[in-house]
Amino acid sequence: MAASLLWMAAIFAMSARPADDSTMDSHRAGRLVLSAFYPHFRDLPAADQEILVARVDYPVRKAAHASEYAVLGALYGLTVLAFVETKRTPDRELSVTNGKTPRAQEPLWARFPLRTAWCAAVLYAATDEFHQLFVPGRSGKVTDVLIDAAGVAVGVMIVCWVRRKHPERSVR
Repeated sequence: MAASLLWMAAIFAMSARPADDSTMDSHRAGRLVLSAFYPHFRDLPAADQEILVARVDYPVRKAAHASEYAVLGALYGLTVLAFVETKRTPDRELSVTNGKTPRAQEPLWARFPLRTAWCAAVLYAATDEFHQLFVPGRSGKVTDVLIDAAGVAVGVMIVCWVRRKHPERSVR
């Protein structure tokens, strides 16, 4: 849970940066991407470099959104799974009450922990976009929440995939 909270704080801090600072950060990231994938980028004149950086700015920003929320989705997934597993005990899983297994008696969020993690992370993404409405030069966008939601889904799916590949390992 601590890792989830720290990552949420990092996202909040990045969202609290004014638009000019955020643009400088994404341009720096764009330069790194272009330097890594465009072999002669550094040989270009400065004006041409700026044109290319401006072209990759949008995809770099959106990839950053999806990536930061993929991490949050994975962290939330691990947190919820760990919480659910600590609540389940071997004797509780074997008993039957009122004709229902203990799992059927669990609250909905505990029966579907990865869906719960996805919903919680997307809710955080929505509140983060709302927060940006109060930051100079920034805006909250529904499209960013959708991109974040896709990133969360990737993070949660990775946790699900790893869990299926290694069912013997507990999250605790």
